[in-house]
Amino acid sequence: MRISKNSSRRVDCALRTTNFIVRFCQYQTQCRAQSRPVMAALFAIFWLWQSLSAAGPAQAQGQAAQSAESHYAIAVFISSQKDSTPQEVEAIKQFSIKRVKAVNSAGGLHGKTLKVYFLDDFRDGNETVKNVKKAIADKRLIAMVGIWNSTRGAKVVDAIGKSSIPFISEISLNNMFADYKNIFTLTRSINDELKVFKRLLSEKAKRVAFVGLEGDLYTKSFHDALNDLSGKLTVVSTHWIPKDAEFNEQRIAPIVKAIKDGGADFICLSTGSARAEALLGKLAEAGVAVPGFVALGTIGRILEINPKLVYRGSLYDIAEGGIPNVNNERLEQLVRRADFDLSSFGFGAYAIGYGARYGDLISMIAKSAANSEKTDVPSLRKAVVSGLRQLAEGRRVFRGWSQDWSFAEDRASAENSLLVWSPPSYQGFVLAPVQYLRAGQGLKEVPVIYLNLDMVRIFRVDSNDKSFHAEFYISIKSDRDIDIKNIEFTNAYRGQLSNQPLISVRQIHSGGADSEFDADLKVFKVSGKFMFRPDLRTYPFDSQRFSISFQPSSTSSPFFIQPPRADIRDKDFEIDGWDLEGQYVGSNQDIITTIRDYVGEERIIPFYKFNYTWVVKRRAVDYYLRVVFPLAFILLVAYFSIFIPDSRFESVVAIQVTALLSSIALYLAIPKPESDSATLSDEIFVFTYMVISLMIGLSILRVNASIRNIPTLGIIVAFFQSFFFPVIAALMITYVVAMSSADGAIKKSWHLVVIDYIGEQASTLSERVAKYF
Repeated sequence: MRISKNSSRRVDCALRTTNFIVRFCQYQTQCRAQSRPVMAALFAIFWLWQSLSAAGPAQAQGQAAQSAESHYAIAVFISSQKDSTPQEVEAIKQFSIKRVKAVNSAGGLHGKTLKVYFLDDFRDGNETVKNVKKAIADKRLIAMVGIWNSTRGAKVVDAIGKSSIPFISEISLNNMFADYKNIFTLTRSINDELKVFKRLLSEKAKRVAFVGLEGDLYTKSFHDALNDLSGKLTVVSTHWIPKDAEFNEQRIAPIVKAIKDGGADFICLSTGSARAEALLGKLAEAGVAVPGFVALGTIGRILEINPKLVYRGSLYDIAEGGIPNVNNERLEQLVRRADFDLSSFGFGAYAIGYGARYGDLISMIAKSAANSEKTDVPSLRKAVVSGLRQLAEGRRVFRGWSQDWSFAEDRASAENSLLVWSPPSYQGFVLAPVQYLRAGQGLKEVPVIYLNLDMVRIFRVDSNDKSFHAEFYISIKSDRDIDIKNIEFTNAYRGQLSNQPLISVRQIHSGGADSEFDADLKVFKVSGKFMFRPDLRTYPFDSQRFSISFQPSSTSSPFFIQPPRADIRDKDFEIDGWDLEGQYVGSNQDIITTIRDYVGEERIIPFYKFNYTWVVKRRAVDYYLRVVFPLAFILLVAYFSIFIPDSRFESVVAIQVTALLSSIALYLAIPKPESDSATLSDEIFVFTYMVISLMIGLSILRVNASIRNIPTLGIIVAFFQSFFFPVIAALMITYVVAMSSADGAIKKSWHLVVIDYIGEQASTLSERVAKYF
């Protein structure tokens, strides 16, 4: 009869356990005869440990062998530079690995291990082709993710489409894969971007100059859009820049001259950020100040290359990272929930959002595959495609770390194309005053409110009531007639009887030109009571977030909030009992589930909301005086009692028991916040009880007759009392001090300077992230 490896391991473990029981019983009888129960217990512990340690590695080896024999795989295509690894690539790896670990820790995919591997093309189209062929040949592959360049993607889209393997790309040219139902893209459709681009041109331009990168498919799409508007505007000049050509003075000068002499009133730049920066600088020197649109590249990247660039015309582009100066609140919640600070890993804000998106895709694929009734790879692939197609815009969303995911009819991401604007001579960028959002086959206009919240003070913070009072000024500026009545404070505390928000609003300036305020600026003073969600796990050395949250009062009148830059927001105000650590403006969205028509078909309506948030740290001076110092003296007295001679054993135990009762009484006497889980303060007291109880137990062992007859055990007990006790007490005190200090283990802020997605290094970065993940 053939015995499996798992059966053999079970038999071996059973034999070891039986052997342990027999030996233990024999030795226990011997020990009873010799009145040595302590040694019997030690003997039992030793043999039990030996049996378990022998069975553990065998079980681990069996699990490893099973994992190696059967698994599913997801391939992620990345693009590093040959001489360096961008932060985005490293973030993609870590977030993808994190999601895969979560799947496997929950039992894997249909009982099998899920694996992810990364294929790097180093931005070489030929390597992209090789990587795709390698992935398609993997018989355990259930999906593929990546490829963020349309030109490189064009070389492999047919092969991927014909393979029927689910593929979520970053190819914005959705017409490239229109015939392949297994290909999706996590980016916006180029068609949506072109609709916004055409709408902008129809309102701003009559004579357009175009400068583009030769051979780039994305650039060609914008040039074709200009030709579609040939009856409404005139293209005065077109300039193509070879990809490998040096963009020097000799190439720039003729372009500047043609734009200036041609009388262009609008410029379209699709050359990449570096070339656009060089061209805009020369245009500014030549006195050209017409508006411009940056297609290939971003305004943000242009200003990074040259922060001193001053162009006297307006610049526009499509937002790559959501609303400028606004954090991804979804990522903020991830950091708070996970209790670690991603910014300490060296990731930039953009990289964090980028990596979180890929992590969402991995989770999305795994959950879709888990819905398959069959477990063979072809069936899982079909289930993934079906699951992704069910995430149709307006019908269903996948709530990820970075954003809410759904796909439009063209299988591109349903996120909106937001128009970014850099006003003349302004070294920064914000949302344009009017946004053009997708509405069926057309576009609808949504206004932008330029809003600043100037906090005066935060007071009466009540963790038990989960509320705080605040007093602040709100400044509103918009091209549309929007008043504070159009804004709902979503976290305002409501009265128990009236159910009305407990806030008062007083108008300071109505927008007229008869005061020191700008003519089109409305100013209000607001005071009231607001709710917050305290996280008391590290009380009393905790950090909390106080937010003022708001959204449009009606879904029929939506708007976007555009705050000022972080460096000009007010940071000087009072918070009773707290210290300000940081602040940010966050954005998220609520999902409203309704029904369509009379048939009850589910419909999903996203509803944007915004929040001004202050990260604050509790002042712990009072806790030190009431708790830390008294407990330290109680422990000190208990420690000194061990030096009393054994002949005064009753006095020793009396002192130590009194110390234990004193610590219990102190815990009952101090004020404590209501919490569903144990706080750090609770853990400090439990630690104190444990240490003093251990001290009492060791004192009893010192005078025990059996211990006295074994000198070695007596030395061990004395060592624990004299040295181990003060060491662990000192370590605990050090830990408490570290937690309360600004540079301690508690992160100074959950603040991520994210201007990212609306939707987010120890020895090596991967080791450090893996440690906290």
